[in-house]
Amino acid sequence: MLRALLSNPRADIQRLARLATQFLRDSRKSPHFLEHRRDLAEALYQVARRALEEAKANLDRLLLEQVQEIYAALQEIGFGLGDPAVRSNELAQGIQQADYALRLAEARNRVQLAMQAAFHLQRPTLVAQAQELFARLSREFPELAKEQPIFKPLAQLGELESSWLGCHSWLQWQVALAWATASHGTPAFPLPGILESVAPWVPEAVWQLETAMAGSTSATTPTSNATPHAMPVVLSEGGRLLALDGASGRTLWTASLTGEKTLRVVYRHTTEPRLYVWASERRLLAAIDTANARLLWTRRMPGYAPFVPSVCPPDWWLVEPTGWVWHGETETGRIVGAFWLDYPLTAGIGVNPVNRCACVATAQNRSFLLDPRNRRASVMLSGHEAGSLAGEPLVFPAGVVLILRKGEQMQLLGVRFADKASPGGLAPSAPSAAAPSSSLLRWPGRQLLATFATGEAAVLVTDRSEAILLQAASQHPARVLGGSKWTFTLPALGGSTHAPAIRILGERLGDWWLVTSGAVLRLHWDDYREQLRQESYPLPAGQILDASWDPQQPGRFVLLLREPGGQLRAVAWDLRQTNVVWNRAMSSSKPSVAKPAANAP
Repeated sequence: MLRALLSNPRADIQRLARLATQFLRDSRKSPHFLEHRRDLAEALYQVARRALEEAKANLDRLLLEQVQEIYAALQEIGFGLGDPAVRSNELAQGIQQADYALRLAEARNRVQLAMQAAFHLQRPTLVAQAQELFARLSREFPELAKEQPIFKPLAQLGELESSWLGCHSWLQWQVALAWATASHGTPAFPLPGILESVAPWVPEAVWQLETAMAGSTSATTPTSNATPHAMPVVLSEGGRLLALDGASGRTLWTASLTGEKTLRVVYRHTTEPRLYVWASERRLLAAIDTANARLLWTRRMPGYAPFVPSVCPPDWWLVEPTGWVWHGETETGRIVGAFWLDYPLTAGIGVNPVNRCACVATAQNRSFLLDPRNRRASVMLSGHEAGSLAGEPLVFPAGVVLILRKGEQMQLLGVRFADKASPGGLAPSAPSAAAPSSSLLRWPGRQLLATFATGEAAVLVTDRSEAILLQAASQHPARVLGGSKWTFTLPALGGSTHAPAIRILGERLGDWWLVTSGAVLRLHWDDYREQLRQESYPLPAGQILDASWDPQQPGRFVLLLREPGGQLRAVAWDLRQTNVVWNRAMSSSKPSVAKPAANAP
């Protein structure tokens, strides 16, 4: 019967394969099995060949499984009239090729379904998933990356994604604000957001502002006869702010927030008496007039993530891991827009103070450029490894530098802006034409101790007492000065093997200034010799709680230290004289028991 079916070219090969496997099972019980085994093996071999060709042509997984079953039986009873080795290799290779073709078709189908879902739902998260799936399957099936029906729609998907990332309209972000501020993150009618825009809401936060001379306490608003102080140096000591006279170190006023244990100064103005404070426990961002000891505004930030807002006047930014990036203005603190990106987002956001552009990245493998002036978001890079970001992005005029880590190696990856610029000339208008990325530097290490960026230059300090200096460039986002990292010494550390706590104060008088426990470091880049020079100066020992430049004396900074015995000490250091100007012991903070004033909200 098998021979008759094999001689018929119109025979259904699937029915023939099923019949062959069933006949094989039944014939094993027959007493004539050994006598006709050779003829049976020949018939099964011919069935397997025809079924294998059919399985390749139609990508039939079930038929291939039947061929595999016949092949396993032929290995036991022989391969008929031909050479067993030749026929075995022929069938084995055919099965492997058919299996590869089937898996390639399944991979192609998975990518197409992922792209269809992204096109239909217009979600950046689905775009990232489709790109990640394509990248992973392309490593297993190299020919998949060369198929035009896959590559072209995927590139088109990357182009369209930018139109889905734009800053949301007023009503859209009001709904998002109501969602973010509602309990348990449940959707809500945007009434809180609408009221917030019409009449800004001040949370039930009582600020205690106490002047040292009068000894009076005011809640939220100052007294009418408050004595103005030019521009004091304001430092944070846990849950208390200390305003010091830069010339003598005398305490002018203190500020605290009832029930708040940690107040962090996130930005200090250098040209006007204003600073911005973050109260992490209550998620409050506040602006304080330092000259008049006056609270300008307090704003509760949306969401519940423990991320710290980034302030770079005239903008402030707040990242949420759920994919939201909130954008506000620093004059009144109100929210002016929200970007919905991919998730989960990392905490760090890099902001360029010159062009106001910001860059944020996901914990997976994507980074986004946010342009607040044109209200547009763009995909900067989709390619760094998942979980490899080791610091906030550094935004330069020509591009972005990402700090990556892989095992014991770290890398600076530069991503240029697209050549076709927006009308403002600040951001790429065609993120599909992704600018190329380039590796600026690689070095052994696991973390960075500190970073400082000005928009035109940046300094990075590694965990191995090495400094990396970056400077804006035209052909690349930035260039590494000297093309390498530079080792500096910390004389105050002695024989300690632990990585020191280092603060980068910034650039003054053409040099970079850093402070660590017991030492001031001065880094100077010699353009002529193409090398980094350093000098170190002694400081009183102690844990650095906060540091600030003196707004009245540009060449002077003030440190707030906690000595080994627990005593607070403020130290002023002059850059030109390279020594301590004054050294003053401070009183420790005490829990505030002052009651709110009658005009407190």
